Amino acid sequence: MYGLIIENVLGYLRANFHPKMVEDIILSAKLPFERAEIDKVYPEGYIPKIGKKASLLLSTPEQDIFEGVGVYFVNVAEQLGYRQTVLSIAREFREFIMNLDNCHDYFKLTFTKMRAPSFFVDREHEKGLTLYYRSKRRGFSYYVLGQMKQLAKVYFNIDLKIKIQRQEVIFDTISVSYLLEFDNSAFVVNQQNMTLRQEASLPIRAHVIFEIFPFSILLSESLVITLVGTSLRQIIPDCIGMPLSNCFTLVRPLVEFNADQFMQKTNNVFVFQSLIPAQRTARSRQIKLTTEDDALKNFDDDVDLDRLQIRGCLMFMSMWKKILFIGCPIIDNLPNLVRNGLFINDLSMHDYSRDIMITSSQYLMEERMTRQLLLTNDQILEKMEDKITDLEKEEEERLCQLIPPKLLHKLIQEKFPMVSKLDSVPILIARIEDVEGMTRDAKSDDFVDLVDNIKKVFEHLIENTKTFYIQTIENFMAIADFTGDYPPNAQADSIGMLALELQNAANEAFKDPIGIGTKLSLSVAISTGPVVAAVMGDKVPKFGLFGSTVHRAEELVEGCPPNKIVVDAPTKKALPGTFKVFESAIESDNPIFILDEKLDYVPTPIIPILQAYTAFKASKNRYNDQAKAKMEQDLEETELRLREQSKLMSSCGGFHTKSNVCNLI
Repeated sequence: MYGLIIENVLGYLRANFHPKMVEDIILSAKLPFERAEIDKVYPEGYIPKIGKKASLLLSTPEQDIFEGVGVYFVNVAEQLGYRQTVLSIAREFREFIMNLDNCHDYFKLTFTKMRAPSFFVDREHEKGLTLYYRSKRRGFSYYVLGQMKQLAKVYFNIDLKIKIQRQEVIFDTISVSYLLEFDNSAFVVNQQNMTLRQEASLPIRAHVIFEIFPFSILLSESLVITLVGTSLRQIIPDCIGMPLSNCFTLVRPLVEFNADQFMQKTNNVFVFQSLIPAQRTARSRQIKLTTEDDALKNFDDDVDLDRLQIRGCLMFMSMWKKILFIGCPIIDNLPNLVRNGLFINDLSMHDYSRDIMITSSQYLMEERMTRQLLLTNDQILEKMEDKITDLEKEEEERLCQLIPPKLLHKLIQEKFPMVSKLDSVPILIARIEDVEGMTRDAKSDDFVDLVDNIKKVFEHLIENTKTFYIQTIENFMAIADFTGDYPPNAQADSIGMLALELQNAANEAFKDPIGIGTKLSLSVAISTGPVVAAVMGDKVPKFGLFGSTVHRAEELVEGCPPNKIVVDAPTKKALPGTFKVFESAIESDNPIFILDEKLDYVPTPIIPILQAYTAFKASKNRYNDQAKAKMEQDLEETELRLREQSKLMSSCGGFHTKSNVCNLI
């Protein structure tokens, strides 16, 4: 059931009762929404629930509520713009009632999953008629009654008297008969016109009818197929002589399958669906259906596109004493035509299905081309998004090289200021001895590899000791974590551990590129005191330290003996007792101490770190080469596809004319 009906019921309640009562009805009926979406399909049980709860809470008979909802629906339909459609259906009210069963077909394109009821007329006379309503839904009999009253009043200016004569349930279908009383003088005029037409009618041969209407069926009074149209004979050749019920099932209207019922409903549109699969010729089987064509089968759940459906009207041919069904197939696109074993030539010249299929095929081809172009563009966009993601990742990695990662994340989350003054924090500076000699005498590649390896090991040790790395040109600098996660004694402990780890790495893994087999000389100094930490720069932000403590650490490393760790007095005081520190013989205005070792200190193995880093660099170089080649190949393929799509779209520029579409097909 579409939300249009549910919203119509709720709208009627809102317009006639207090909003608080409507809220209570919605809560009591356990509806998961306050307003229904008009074009959305909802469960069938919502309307009976709303009706029962509204009747209980409002102390109003359920019949009166639904009659009022029916009246209100006419106003809603007018607001939605259906006034012109209703007015254009018929000249007289009786003609409107005669075509009531067909009205739902006019809205089938908008509401594709509509389960329409059936309406047909019986016992018409000059003072009214009897209307039959059949549906698989319960509880809508008074809803229809209210609609009829309001339609007659608003659109035909008729004071209609209507009442329910009989209501019964036949299997799963509810059948209701209404007695409509109104001035039906148009019926008398229609009867007179029919008499005049019969007197002035001309004889016509049967074969002419079956050529003009190639999907017509001639039936005996017992509903046995006598003749069929030329096109129907091509796809269901064995149906002649068989009962109609063995070849076709009745989709609409909802009446019993017998000749008497058929002849009483000649004002209704009949829809028959074949029970026998269509016979496809060898040429028809050569036409392959794509997966997109098969997907069209699910467009309407009520229609089985593997079985031919014929829509038309029935009339009794008195000169033949036969029942004639004149109709046309319900086919809206070429795949469905092919699926039923038909060709465009099988359709009659006056059948508008030809134009519908050609137009739908035109739209389908344009849609496929547009979808292919969008798919190509989506692939390009996806690659661009991947590239942007890679660039963002590279940018973050680059920032992490300039700003310690932990500090960077806190700055992004605004949990730490861009500039902060620190009262007391330990700073470490490490320097490679005889750098000038190395750059002069060693091979450039060897020196660059050495510095790169030291930097990588330094970064690894920085991470292990929970300290911050600071980018400098000449030396390696580190500072203890000052973001508030560690107390002062822990800061000194982490910087002291880093100094010992650096000395161990220099002795274990690094060799002087000048002297064969000699170990690398590394001097380390630690100074503790107040500093200013700041992140500077907009385009290339960089983390730096300023203050006398930084200068003090630089002076200490300048005078530090090779392969030693020197600390100042504040650092010695801050270091835990597990570190072994003694006074040095270095001349200075302030006392200088040598950090020798730490109790229970276990050095970190450095060789595995260097081996893993060397393997990573080799694989990264190979990956970069492969990625570059793949990117160039993808760009070439994308440019080629875009050129082909552009040529195809330009060649299809004239599709919007019928002749070009026919030529293409």
